[in-house]
Amino acid sequence: MEPDHVHMTYIRCTRDALWDALTRAGAVASHHFAGIAARGDLTATGDVQTHHVGDATVLTQKVVEALPKSRLAVDFTPGWADPPTTSRVVFRLQAVGAAQRLTIEHYGDAAQDRAEDGWARFASNLKSWLETGETVIGRMDGVA
Repeated sequence: MEPDHVHMTYIRCTRDALWDALTRAGAVASHHFAGIAARGDLTATGDVQTHHVGDATVLTQKVVEALPKSRLAVDFTPGWADPPTTSRVVFRLQAVGAAQRLTIEHYGDAAQDRAEDGWARFASNLKSWLETGETVIGRMDGVA
């Protein structure tokens, strides 16, 4: 099956740092553009991470496959969709010299018309945060 959206970027960081930024709730909250609070780590099959803006759960991710520091596949259920639909997101990590190539593949998200912009925002903030400690896309009061 071909993904509905693919986003790729190169990040100057270690594989450990990139893996932690994708899987650790505290790190996700530090770089995510939606200004979220995150609960739960995504390190093993069955793990669940929820993202919150205020009292609202805006995203739930459940790990379906975790190959540490190389591949993470999650069921992705946005709370902003009405009705909520679950799709699959795969994060692929590959070392390229002193950098890491991150490929984000999103499957089955035809109803999520803003996915391309969302993944571009996510990847831009992740890259900037890992390389400089700062994000480039400002925090939002709600979900874009």
